[in-house]
Amino acid sequence: MPLYRNVCLFTYIGVRYAATAHWFKDMKEVATSVLSPGCMDLPIDAGLWLKHFKSQNSNLLSQLDLKISKDYVWNQREMTSQGTPILELIEFGTNRIKYACGVVDALIRELKLASTAGKCKTLVVIDGFNAFTSSHTRIRDDNKAMVLPKQVSLAIPFFDITKSDWCNGAVVMTVDQIANKERRESYLPRYLLDKEGFEHLDPFIPILVDDYNVAEFDSMIEYYKDRKWIRNMTSSGQRELELITNRNPFVLMEQCKFL
Repeated sequence: MPLYRNVCLFTYIGVRYAATAHWFKDMKEVATSVLSPGCMDLPIDAGLWLKHFKSQNSNLLSQLDLKISKDYVWNQREMTSQGTPILELIEFGTNRIKYACGVVDALIRELKLASTAGKCKTLVVIDGFNAFTSSHTRIRDDNKAMVLPKQVSLAIPFFDITKSDWCNGAVVMTVDQIANKERRESYLPRYLLDKEGFEHLDPFIPILVDDYNVAEFDSMIEYYKDRKWIRNMTSSGQRELELITNRNPFVLMEQCKFL
């Protein structure tokens, strides 16, 4: 299935998430938000994202020595003070999972401010962004009512960082037919994002990503072989795989799971 990507230029600190839809259907824990009234927290998922972010960016963050711009109060006894290094903020979030969603929100805010001030450059990469505009999730509140993505505290900062109210960075994202449940009949961005999501991102540059051509398909098969994800693939088997997948990247990946 084709994908569209919104492309800008320049990168530095990477803000990445590659499985957005899983937050809304395969979440590890749901709790009433301690910092955002009316929202639900995904504390374990937030903690995992913070660890991933740190593993990707710790060296660069150490070099840049970015510090937070204001105090963040977590409870009556715990606070992250203005001037604290961003790495310490992240460390607090991974150690105090209860506040991990709040730390993600603070981190995204600080990166936007630092980028706008010219202290760093930030690349935001989100796969399946249309999951944020879906009208369906598996998350339920204390009353067993369905919670929309805009009521999930972990999703709010990622929706916020895709606004055009900051500079010195780039936002690259995909929309995907399998990222939400209720809109799958078309791969066009306007349909998948719905009116709210489309207007939120506008203006952007859409790029259609087609299925593999023959050379790309063969190259990907060689990559899978090299990584030993597939073994003992004959030339006739490769051609059969090309036929049944129609050289679609996602379908090829799914089929190769069983080889």
